[in-house]
Amino acid sequence: MIVLTDTSRPWRIDLLAEIYREATSYDIPWIAEDMSGDEMIRQWFDASWFEPDKFITLYVMGRPAGFAFIWWRNGRIRINPYIDPRLPRGLFIDVLEIMLSWTRLKGLEKDSYIVQVFAGPEYGILHRAVQEILGVGRSIYSTYIMLAPRRIRIGGEPVVEIIDYRPGLEEAVASIYNDAFSLYPWFTPISPADVAKMYRSGRIRALIAMLDGEPVGYVDFMTRGIGVKAGYIYTLAVKKKYHGMGIGRKLLAEALRKLREAGLEIVYLDAYPEVVDYYMRCGFKILRRYINIEYSIEQLPKTLNYMIVSLGGN
Repeated sequence: MIVLTDTSRPWRIDLLAEIYREATSYDIPWIAEDMSGDEMIRQWFDASWFEPDKFITLYVMGRPAGFAFIWWRNGRIRINPYIDPRLPRGLFIDVLEIMLSWTRLKGLEKDSYIVQVFAGPEYGILHRAVQEILGVGRSIYSTYIMLAPRRIRIGGEPVVEIIDYRPGLEEAVASIYNDAFSLYPWFTPISPADVAKMYRSGRIRALIAMLDGEPVGYVDFMTRGIGVKAGYIYTLAVKKKYHGMGIGRKLLAEALRKLREAGLEIVYLDAYPEVVDYYMRCGFKILRRYINIEYSIEQLPKTLNYMIVSLGGN
């Protein structure tokens, strides 16, 4: 197998987008994100946070079989693998094993001795494969898939105006995001250019909460799924100093109203454990959990049946 790394333009990006769609839809079809190759380039590979040496693609017989990102957080290394679920089971396991072996090498370079593997939905195809290779490990619930109620009740009327996102508000959205999420250990800042690239296609809609002319919060949302379509609330963010004023609830209610009007019976979001209670108070219910599994780096395989090709950031 060929492992391609240090590249900002992976070969056959169209097939990587297909793998991403299939991998995210395998366990729950309506959560699939059908992102085109061009959108992957704009949102991922052209983003300010992307680092070519922390991304790999695996090729089998000249065709991509999967890809992965790695991240460093608080002295730990984390890998997010995406593998084509249509592969034969044995080949699926081989691809994952090589990804983990590569992660072991990267971790040892940085003296990182704890590894978190994003294993997708609990008991799903990737979760089972990770445990088949590495054993049980220490489970950490990263996010919760939560289903929205029919509508969200607003107690009183927050003194904010809700407007549609428009070009020119990129700096406001980036500022809100970076302020709201900077307190979390997984936080990576985004730039106004990242926001512009994300919204350029029009597939993701956004609403901005204005208070006395100042943008103080936003929500963005989209349609996902293969076959059965679902509304997905992608981000809800309110600047920390404005928490507790009902702004987030109003943004959620308006996004949910628009998704319901579009005929979407299923609407959901992914919630970090710290905010699950907030969404439950808004009427959301837990459907399933995404899981990270933590291991000592010495537990990762030392597979050598692959060739690493570095393109040096090309």
